[in-house]
Amino acid sequence: MQPWVATVSNIALYVILVATFVGYFPSLGGIITSGALLAALVFILVAFGVGYVAGWGKDHLEDVGALGTAQRNTAAGLIVATQNFSDPNVLVVMTLASTVGLVLLIVLATVLRRDNPAHVAI
Repeated sequence: MQPWVATVSNIALYVILVATFVGYFPSLGGIITSGALLAALVFILVAFGVGYVAGWGKDHLEDVGALGTAQRNTAAGLIVATQNFSDPNVLVVMTLASTVGLVLLIVLATVLRRDNPAHVAI
């Protein structure tokens, strides 16, 4: 049952992302230039740095701590954005920041992977 639920949840996430961006496309330009996205990215990078420093001295803890600290709970954020704020731009900023943040963390994970030795199964 778990693989089926995982597939359905991934599809639901993609539908939410696309529907949010398509539905609020006219306001995306104003949101991007407002500085909210930049603030979200700075927050993600600061959280990444805090997590990295928390694992200082142990390479695997630095990597996991940095990525785990910088990744937020997108589902919980979307619930808070829709239930507590009447301005629809809050939902758009949350969705955009989560998507761009996820891409940023994938890039950072790729960079972190380079300093880890490859483990070959025998």
